[in-house]
Parts: sequence; structure tokens; C-alpha cells
Amino acid sequence: MPFKGMKRRCLHNPRRHSPFLLPPLSYRQGFATTAQAGSPYPPDTCNLWLKGRCWRGKACHYLHPEIKTEGQVASPSISTSNPQLAQRHQRPPLDEACRDWLRGLCQKGPRCVRVHGDLEYDETRPRRSLIQVPARTIPEMFSTVIYKHIKIQVTEGFEVVEVVTGFETSWIYIGNVPRRVQHERLATLLKNYGELIDLRVPESSGPFVVAKARFVDAATASKVCSVVDGLEAFGSTLTAKLSISVNSDARVRLNDTSVRIKWEAPSKTAYVGFNTKESYTNAMGKCRSTPLGKHLLRAAAHTGIPAVGRFSLRVDAVPADVDVEGLKEFLGANAVMWGQTNYTSSVKALNGIQKMVTESGTDVLDFNVIPPPFKGGIVVAWAHLATPAEAKKLCDYMHARKPNFTGHTRIFAHHVQSLEYTLPKDVYERVRRDIDALAASAWRMGHFTVVSKVLPLAVLVRLGAEETQGLSTLKTELDVILSGEIVREDGKVVWDRFFPHLAGQTFIAALQREHAPITIQVDRVRKHIRLFGASAGRLAVRMKIMEKVEALRKQSVHTIPLDARMLGVFMNEGLARFSEVGDDCVQLDLWNRSLVVRGDQHTYNAVRDSVNRTRRSFVSTRNPAVVECPVCFDEVSTPITLCCGHSWCKTCIIRYMMTAVDQKVFPLTCLGDDAKCQEKIPLSCGKQLLPPPDFEALIEASFSTYIHRRLDEFSYCPTPDCQQIYRRLPLVNPPQQPPKIQKSNSSPPSQTPSVSVGTVLQCPSCLVRICASCQTEAHDGLACVRPGDADSLFEEWMKNNGVKPCPGCKMPIEKIMGCHHVTCTVCSIHVCWLCLTPFHNGAGVYSHMLAVHGSFV
Repeated sequence: MPFKGMKRRCLHNPRRHSPFLLPPLSYRQGFATTAQAGSPYPPDTCNLWLKGRCWRGKACHYLHPEIKTEGQVASPSISTSNPQLAQRHQRPPLDEACRDWLRGLCQKGPRCVRVHGDLEYDETRPRRSLIQVPARTIPEMFSTVIYKHIKIQVTEGFEVVEVVTGFETSWIYIGNVPRRVQHERLATLLKNYGELIDLRVPESSGPFVVAKARFVDAATASKVCSVVDGLEAFGSTLTAKLSISVNSDARVRLNDTSVRIKWEAPSKTAYVGFNTKESYTNAMGKCRSTPLGKHLLRAAAHTGIPAVGRFSLRVDAVPADVDVEGLKEFLGANAVMWGQTNYTSSVKALNGIQKMVTESGTDVLDFNVIPPPFKGGIVVAWAHLATPAEAKKLCDYMHARKPNFTGHTRIFAHHVQSLEYTLPKDVYERVRRDIDALAASAWRMGHFTVVSKVLPLAVLVRLGAEETQGLSTLKTELDVILSGEIVREDGKVVWDRFFPHLAGQTFIAALQREHAPITIQVDRVRKHIRLFGASAGRLAVRMKIMEKVEALRKQSVHTIPLDARMLGVFMNEGLARFSEVGDDCVQLDLWNRSLVVRGDQHTYNAVRDSVNRTRRSFVSTRNPAVVECPVCFDEVSTPITLCCGHSWCKTCIIRYMMTAVDQKVFPLTCLGDDAKCQEKIPLSCGKQLLPPPDFEALIEASFSTYIHRRLDEFSYCPTPDCQQIYRRLPLVNPPQQPPKIQKSNSSPPSQTPSVSVGTVLQCPSCLVRICASCQTEAHDGLACVRPGDADSLFEEWMKNNGVKPCPGCKMPIEKIMGCHHVTCTVCSIHVCWLCLTPFHNGAGVYSHMLAVHGSFV
């Protein structure tokens, strides 16, 4: 009975009894077993162990021959068909039996940290050290800004989880708000369209103010902007504009709501004569540098009538109140003869200009006149308005007018947009030559200005243009001067692995010597080439680089597959074995586990022979790897252990992360268990193991993958080479009946027509204005076309003009003349025009028309 009871305790159900609830039992011998006669195992062997199902290990009352216990040694006479018994493995860190192995579930074999009974261990070797597996923590979040304006959040596996584009802002500017409107009334109106966080209404002496409102998020702000822009409320047509940030760096400031107004000051023309060439030259220089009263004169050589001296000047912009003696004394002239006077009252002219600005119906925030001296007798005033549309409206109203109060001389009004860069002096001195060349080019093109002003601690570079496109052109060129031009072709970066290697470096050095002072920088991490210098020189260098890349692309590409052992050899030893053919011709493809060879058949044969020699000569003298790297399949060196327990070689995990820059497969997960492990590579690995430029390149690759997977949500800026993105926005229908304003003596806003409009965004990099619904440049004053509207209009036109779709190619076809047998000029199909029935080669078409329609015409 005791024997049976003891045996029943061994034949337990492991799902019902936990070994942790039973006290440990010491091993005792002498119990009979039911082992069959002739069995190679001792008579006390546990039957469940023989079936691979006993989980008790040392606590079992019966013998497990392969597990060493006190006073018991595994019998050397035991034989097994398992080939692993022929190998002697390094002893694991722990002496206890592996419970998963006892259940037949452990697949780790000699890599397990516990004892497996079917393995033979080498007692002469030191015990294997226990690898510490890091504890799991809360997934790390990393926030950064890329391409100067895009904010992203990245988590484990370098996976992007959130993107805030440079177009997105929660602030909007609301213009044409009557000054009498109270803060609470405006807030009540805005709250009906979205959750309002903050509202700022400045004090103003004018009839209108521009309020600044902040909403709960960028999407809400965009929606409210679309609805409020053009909304009739408070007896005025409101305007709304999203706030933009030109650059995350405070060194750049944008102004796109200013109008420059110029008109002639009260002045007259004088013809001045001199007896000597010296006095003539001195007078001309004085006109250019020294003002007369409030005017800086404009002088030019004069020949012909009137002839007032041996050497004559025509002097314009002379103040109207200057007499002959005053001008003679100022210039040292011998004779003066007056020409035409435009008008005489500057006060009257200024009042007339201000009245025109007021009568334009625009929301003018500020108006000021630049103090004298007036260069060339031209008065300059600046008007600052609420929105760019208002500035354009003022220009259209005032430009080229010839009012009476200016003596019927022309008024010039230009919508000037400007960018101001504040550069450190050392940076400016480095690129000064290129900036001066840009200024000269802008002057030749006209309507563009590039002005540099030296400040005590920095240099202010101001770009000015009358149109956004012109300002964008100047900004792009200055950004290239400061940051370099990335070589691109059709918007794609031009790159080849040839350039970082020795042959590529020699090519770049020769190119740089040939086109000095152009500077060429090769970024092997981000895989692009930057050019610094004048635009003409950059163009020549760019063309030669593209020619070289085109020649490299025409070379043949071969692939040599590698087994795990050879992959580990090339991972650890590099590609120095192929120096005879050029290291730029051979690339290790870690993802596909192969060598990629570029070149002719001779190069491919040389690399293949080298691989075969390496394979034959490689003989592993080491013991089988206990802890195997999932990349090189060799014993780990400088191990990096993840939370899943898999250990990597340090060099292997670095190469794995850098290979992802090209492969763009995210999130990055562990390759253990034959790449079935789902453990994500922690961000801390990248931060600790990669240099900052490599880490940034990995983040940018993850961002690129994120965007390309969501092209239905994001779009790229339409400007070529601009890296900014924006979210596509749906068309918005303004409400048919705006909500009432809670004020008894106020009239409700008027009804707004239901017109589909898109939100207009402005790129923070190239400044182009974009309709986020149409994914095109902004179409001010025109409604967006709804999807399907164009098709329905075209179908209606086809119906009214006798045009039908071809049943074969669906192209619109039109019957010009003749019978109802029509042949499509695109797909050559034969059709009955009345019912559009197709006929192969026209067979049967006439009998069909006669039988079905009764005639051929």
C-alpha cells in the first residue's frame, strides 16, 4: 500500500497540483518500478520521466537517470538516439531542472539557463554566466522636430505615433471686427463653432480691430477659420486667417500684410550750369549724398536746350520752396534755370493720401510716413493691414491713381512681403560673397530687394518682394546659401553608395578643385550631397554628379546569397576581402542575407570566388554557440540583451538599426525565434549606441515610412523639393443660419450662402499658399470643386452636345456625319450609335440597325 500511494503521488495531474505548494522531498532509492524487463534504464526509473511528462525533477520519488542528484550519478551505460548527447555543452548557470523541458515545451536546448536531462555537460569548462534580462518599463516617448517645422513623437521600435505639421496651429486671426463689439459677444460667436481657449482683442483707434483666438486644437482652429472667413456678423464681413510660423528658429520673421505707398513730394526741376569740370563733379556727388532741406536730390548730366553753362546738370526733386540763390549756394553753380513744378502743398497731399486709404474700405491697422530725407523727392508711407487679402485690396484701389492733390503725378502702391534674417557675424562673413551676388541678381530682376544691415551683434538680411512667389524664390535661394543645396532629380535625392568610398571621395575632390570655390559635402549618414556656392557653379557641379550617378545605375547588379555562418563572417570581419574589386562594388544586404555586387561579369566572378574560398577555409574551432545572436547566428560579442531575453552582438544591432534607414520597415522588432519575436527595439538602444546624426537619420526614415503609409491623410507641399507636409482637410459648408448673438439690441448675423470652400494654408518653409482640400495652390475667390462635380458637369455637357462614351475604351466619342455605324478612333471598336452595341470588326452592325432601329440613319 505505501508503494501504491507513493506511485499515485508521482502520477499526479500537473494542472491540478503545483510544485510550489508541495514541500521539497529528498531523493530516496529502493522503490520498485514497473520498468519492463530488458529496459536500459535502472529499475527505479520514473515512468512519467520516460514519457517526458514528469515535472518534479529532484523532488520526484523515482529516478531520473540524466539528472545528477546527491549520491547519484547518471549511468554512463545509457544510450539515446539524440545527437546532442554526443556533444558536451557548457554547464548552465542554474542547477535546477528546466520545468518547460520536463513538459516537452522548452526549445532553447543548450541555451537554456536550467538543466536539460537529455544534454551532456562538460564539467571541465567554467559554468556559463547568467545573462541579466532587463525589466520591462513603460514605453518611452521621444519628441523632436524635423525639417525645422514638423514635430513628431516616436516610441519603442522607432515607430512614429504622432505628427504635428508646420501648417498646424490652434491660433487664428479674425479681422474686420468692429471696435464697438465687446469681448464677450465675440467669444459667444466663436464658441458656437469650436471649443475656445483664449481670445485677445487689442485696443485700436480705428473702426476695426483684429482679434486673436486660440482653440482646443489645430483641427478645430482650421474648421472655425473656414466657417468664420466671410461670415456676416456685427454688421461687418469678418475675415479669418490661420496664424503661421515661418520658422521654429526666432532668427526669421515674416511680414506679408504691408503696403508700400509712394508719391512725389512737392518739387521742381532745375537746370544748373558750371564753368569747370571739378565743380560739376562735386555738385553731382553732393546731390547723391547731402539732402537739400527734406529732399535728397537726383542729378544727371544734361546736354541740349536749355544750355546754362559749359557743364550742365539736370537736377530733379528740388524742394518747391527753394529759390535760385539757395540752389546756387548749395551746389556752387554759376547759373540756374527752373523747369516744371509738380505741386506746392505737402500737407494737402498727405491728407489726400490718408483719405484715400480710409475710403478704400480696408481694415488698416497702422499708417505711417517714413521721415525725411526723401530720396529722389519720393515720399514713402507704409500701411499695415489685417490680412494679405486686405493689403491686395488696398493696392488695387490706390495704385496708378493720379489725384489732383499730388499734381496729377502717379501714386504707387505695392503689396510688399518681407522676410528678415538675423545672422551671426561669422556666418554672414562666410557667405557674404554669395549674398551680395543674390542682391545683385535681385536688383536686375526688378521688384525684388535684398538688403544687408550690420547691427552691433549680428547682421540683418531683409528679403522683399511684391508677390509671395517672388519672396519664396528669394527665401529658397538664401536658404541654399546658408544650408547648402541637396542634389535632387525630379524632387528625389540623388545618391549612390559610390560616393562615401575611396573612389567616390576621389571623384568629389577632383570635382571640387575643378569648380572652386564651390564646396561639396557628402553626408554618408543621411545619404545626400550638399552644394555650397553661387547658383551657376552649383548647377555645373550638380549636372556632373547626376551624370556620374546615371553611369553607375547602368552597371549590372548581381546577388550572392549567404548562409548564416558566412553572414556572421562578413558581419564581424567586414568587406575587406573584396578590396581587389573595390569596396564600393560590394554591399552586405542584412535584410535579405546576401551580398549585392555591382559591376561587370568579371567583378561578379571575382567576388563569388572570394566568397567560395572564404566558405571553404572557414572552419569553426569554437564550441557551439550557447547564446546565439539572431543576426549573425554566432556567439554574441559585447551582448545587448532585450526584455524578451534575446541577446544581440553590439555591432549587429547597430547595423540592424542603420539598415532600417534604407529598408524603411518600421517598427523595428527583435529577430529572435527566427524573426517571430515581437519585442520592439527600445529607443534607449538607438540613443546609447548610435551617434546623433545616425539617430536623427533613423528618426527621419521612420517619419518617411509613416507618411507614405498615410498618403490619404497627408500631402506634400506642391513646391518642388519642399519637405513640408500638411493634413488634407474636407470641404466645409458654412452654416445656413449663423447662431444668434446674445444681445438684445444687436441684429443677428446675415445668412451665408452655402458654398464649399477649402482651408487656405501657408507653407512655413517656402511660403506658398495651399488649398488643403484641393491639394493645389490657393485659388482665392473661387470655390473648391466637390469630388464628382466636374464629372456631373461633363456628363451634362455630353448629353446636351450629342457626345457618348465608347463602350470599349470609355472615351467620349462624337458622331460627325453619315449612318449610325460609328468607329471609335481610339480603340477601333465598331458601334451602333443609337444603342452603343459593339460589333467585332463591324460584322452584323447593319443587319442589327435594320432589325432593331428600322434604318441605317
